[in-house]
Amino acid sequence: MQNRLIIPGQKIDFNEKKSSHAISSTRESVFSIKKRSKDYINFISKLEDIDVYKINGFKELTDKISNEIGPLGLASSPIGILAKCFLGAPFDVHILGLEAEIILNHYKISEPLPPSFSKARLLALHNQYSIVEVYNDKFILIDSDGNTTNIKN
Repeated sequence: MQNRLIIPGQKIDFNEKKSSHAISSTRESVFSIKKRSKDYINFISKLEDIDVYKINGFKELTDKISNEIGPLGLASSPIGILAKCFLGAPFDVHILGLEAEIILNHYKISEPLPPSFSKARLLALHNQYSIVEVYNDKFILIDSDGNTTNIKN
């Protein structure tokens, strides 16, 4: 009998034969959807209070993210993190871009987001979620308790 890793919300075909490659990629996705810590949620939600451009702020930022979701720069890493912005009007969300370099941008309500993030804007503004991690192929929605929901992009 073969052991299988079952992820909540995953569709399961019990007649399907799994290759070892499929099993390892499933294990990899479990790491990316683990529950997030309160410290991480608070840190990302309050980015407007942190000067990420100072050396300590930048190091603290990259350390917090890496400790929570794994090393940055891997194919399985998020391309960015989207959250509500608390700077006040006219801003509604901020994006912490994690691709080539880490960039923090605050967006006005009427301002379009980059294409990879545009579908996630309403999710980030929804009261149920604190943060949306944006990947090339999915969004991971994180509520205030750190619970995660994986949505295919």
